[in-house]
Amino acid sequence: MPRLQPDLARRTITMETQRRSIDIPVDAAGHLRRTAPGSTLETRAADDGTVVGVRGYALKFGKRTWIGSKRWGFWEQIEPGATQKTITEKNTVNADIVLNRDHDNRLLLARTSNATLRLAEDNVGLTYDGDMGDYSYARDVQVGLQRRDLTGSSFAFDVLTYEWSIADDGEDLLTLRELELFDVAIVGMPAYADTEASLRADFLAAARAHGIDDNGIGVLARRLADPDTELIEMMRSVARLDPPTRSAPAETTRDDSAPAETTRDESQPAEPTGARNAHPLALATLAQRMALIEGV
Repeated sequence: MPRLQPDLARRTITMETQRRSIDIPVDAAGHLRRTAPGSTLETRAADDGTVVGVRGYALKFGKRTWIGSKRWGFWEQIEPGATQKTITEKNTVNADIVLNRDHDNRLLLARTSNATLRLAEDNVGLTYDGDMGDYSYARDVQVGLQRRDLTGSSFAFDVLTYEWSIADDGEDLLTLRELELFDVAIVGMPAYADTEASLRADFLAAARAHGIDDNGIGVLARRLADPDTELIEMMRSVARLDPPTRSAPAETTRDDSAPAETTRDESQPAEPTGARNAHPLALATLAQRMALIEGV
């Protein structure tokens, strides 16, 4: 199976599920990002009581998680052993996996090449144990961990081998069999993707659903990768509209193994008056305003 190649200009990876094309957002380096469902960070203290390290799960195996929105999302799960090859290769002086804050290497906390970050697989997932450097920003992380303002783990990766199938509920299911890991991040608000990336993916899915071809999708994606304020507002308007055909769970990055919540509102978000009729019009207006596609 060929390695998936991201389109850095579009900030997406396009995957074929055998039923449809999905444009999945990537970060500026072209990597995918995910969070560890239900991961709890623990701190290690030195003899004087100061926090010198942090441990947690970077990812968990076999946890079926909803990725994305109702418009373009899918189920995803990571197979046991998916990271074993890459952590074996990168626990050396010749290659690195780093621990940082919010995927920002300017806020580097530890790394595998100098043994301040240690990675290992167990029957639950991929664990990490990092000795944070005595940096000013590391002390900020220490305070955030102690106050429980920082509560989650995220990781950046590339997909090496995978398989698409159909889940019991009829939705697409992506099983990740082998990953190349690049970093583990301590985060305050774990999420699949930031708001802008989610909006881009929502709009691209809406555009595909209304017949914009692959060339047009590519042009749109490149422009959407660096949107101005006006464009973001229009993207939000499009994203609020109901998808034309598909239905799926409402959450982003939801662990379906968690107990059912009795207080969660399963109803559809309120839509603006005339939203269903305005859906194609909003797409056409956006495309025409950006002078991307003629005749939409």
